Amino acid sequence: MRKIASITLALGCMALAGSAWAGPPQPSALPQVIAGSPDLLHTNPQKMITPQQALAWATMKAALGPTYNGGAGGIQWVNFLLTNAQQFGGVDIFTQNLPYNLYTVNDWPNPQTHIYGSGVEVLKMISNGTPVPVVASYGMTSGATPTTGLTAPMVFCPSTTSASGSVTTTCPANIAGKIVVCSPSPYPPAVPNSNGPYSYSSSVLQLYAYTDAEARFESDPPGNFPLWTAVPPTVQTSHYYRWQFSMQSSCQTAGLAGKAAGEVWVYDLSPGGAFGLLQRSVYSAAGSPASGGPGTIYQNMPTLALDRVNGAQVITDAKAGATATIWLLPQGVTNNCSSTSTTVNGSPSCGFVPVQGKYFVAYLPGKYYGTPQDKYINIATHIDAQSLVEENGGFGLLTMMNYFNQIPQSQRPKTLQFWFDGRHFMPGAEGQWSIYDYFNLNPSKKTPIVSYMSLEHMGGRATQETGTPDGFGADTYSYINAAPEDGGDIDSLVTLSNNNLWLINAINQAAKDNNWVRMFAASGPVQPGMLGGYQKSVNSA
Repeated sequence: MRKIASITLALGCMALAGSAWAGPPQPSALPQVIAGSPDLLHTNPQKMITPQQALAWATMKAALGPTYNGGAGGIQWVNFLLTNAQQFGGVDIFTQNLPYNLYTVNDWPNPQTHIYGSGVEVLKMISNGTPVPVVASYGMTSGATPTTGLTAPMVFCPSTTSASGSVTTTCPANIAGKIVVCSPSPYPPAVPNSNGPYSYSSSVLQLYAYTDAEARFESDPPGNFPLWTAVPPTVQTSHYYRWQFSMQSSCQTAGLAGKAAGEVWVYDLSPGGAFGLLQRSVYSAAGSPASGGPGTIYQNMPTLALDRVNGAQVITDAKAGATATIWLLPQGVTNNCSSTSTTVNGSPSCGFVPVQGKYFVAYLPGKYYGTPQDKYINIATHIDAQSLVEENGGFGLLTMMNYFNQIPQSQRPKTLQFWFDGRHFMPGAEGQWSIYDYFNLNPSKKTPIVSYMSLEHMGGRATQETGTPDGFGADTYSYINAAPEDGGDIDSLVTLSNNNLWLINAINQAAKDNNWVRMFAASGPVQPGMLGGYQKSVNSA
């Protein structure tokens, strides 16, 4: 729990500070301490949850499976969070219902649902008469095939990558009624000195490379890999995997525009890495008034995803124009889900299940709560997604509530406003569901806010593919065998939106005080980092 402890200390420093901390950098100025407990300046281990409690929480959550808002696991997860938030001092709780249609494929917790011949498949494929042994995943909201499968000729649509990192997928003139097969291009080639002293564009550095930072604690990057260089999966998978799944939107767009009957993505990923990999995708039809939010018109184009091993022959078959049959059988699928259908908000016969999700906001009152003098610190996380680490920020918020609730209200100078948001993995994410935004519904609750903090993705172990030195062609996926400070854990990343030097120093001190062994705090490309080089804004891991 060292990571949560240091975040708690940094938050405590903000709670003590006057509103001046949010201004521009002032190296010689320190915020005035106006009130508070010593446990706001230094973490008191006696007030922290125990490692045993943290493990019990994580074990409970792992058993829930995916926690999409309104789904079975999501309902249990939000109820757990809401109950504990009240036990840890949360008051004046605002709860917002979120009705929508959740695209649901019932493959968890049984991996046999992905394996041809298991008898319980919900995803499977036959290419040119030969079964594909394992289907890694599927396109979220892509719809459904008939229960008897969708049979059509395949066509391969190649992708090219520009130096800036954008991908273009080009299909033949007539792909209507066919199964489109795509495979992402690799990283763009390094071109020395093409971007100042760097070999990649800023957009590639921002998403796919280790860069400089305002503050950092680490040994050398894993494998002594250089900074400002696109990271291959043999070093760490986070960067290259992000590249692979984010590049598929170009293929999806081409298939929808050409009215393809279905689509198959062949990731350049190992079988273990690709298995179960999902991304937020919205299969909205041309002219749809929304892209995931209320009123979205969905176009049915059932999509499967394969790894590089199970997908190699499929690419060859597609280039030859061979025929394939694919099955994507989400919950409630019927043969009424036509390959040419378009449906407002998604049809239940295509896997879109009407659900009632929710989020909530809770307050831990400060000494001036309920008076005009009160100021808020907003702390938010999303509580919906498909895995244990992706959406476990709720544990961090509960830990903060538990800690600060043990400090008398009279010693808490500011009120903490905790937002457990549930819209991140609803189709189109938060922006498409702004009608339910807390501050749109309660604008007066935004006025007292003097600072913001968001928190997510805690405690993940780092993974890599082992094999060829350049990272391509490796077929084994495993945890990195290294100590946390040497890259065994996913990097602890902190984004600082305004390059405030006092806050940087507070985070730096918090990390040292709590033995946070591998941490990067970055302000983005507003100025050079500690080493004098380009620093990016932090991405989700």
